[in-house]
Amino acid sequence: MSADSFAWFRNDRSQIDAHRDGLTLDCQGLSSTMLVAAKILPAQSREASDDFWVKSTREVHTATARTYGIIRVNDVDDPRNRLDGGRLLQHVHLAATAAGLGLHHMNQVTERIARDATQGLPDRFSQRWAAATGVPASQSLLAFRVGHTERAARPSPRRDLGDVMRDAGQ
Repeated sequence: MSADSFAWFRNDRSQIDAHRDGLTLDCQGLSSTMLVAAKILPAQSREASDDFWVKSTREVHTATARTYGIIRVNDVDDPRNRLDGGRLLQHVHLAATAAGLGLHHMNQVTERIARDATQGLPDRFSQRWAAATGVPASQSLLAFRVGHTERAARPSPRRDLGDVMRDAGQ
């Protein structure tokens, strides 16, 4: 999972222009000083990125969160439930934005539960998730924290619609 996430990070303009997707330094919400330093210094290794993420999650993201949300559906394995949950998430994002709030997805545990299930690996997180949240993992689509942002993140790159859609007749 670490390798997959690291592969999704675009470190320089050539990668951004080539892929038009993924995460960049600009969309991380870093302070101006931190952003300049990150762009000047060589790209981090996967291990350093993992360490930074764990430290930020522990010392910033969860330490400063005042409110969390979980998109709950009847069955996370049901495609219709996932679609409906995604629609609900869009509405929550729009309502939060209108109220001057920001959402930060924190769905690594729910993703890990799903990933382990699809790969036939032992389930190490469902019981701990349910104990911590009061929501069964089988109903937890994703989680997020809610709060007032300290600074606006720049948008992440996007591909053109024509690059991701094709005619049904093709």
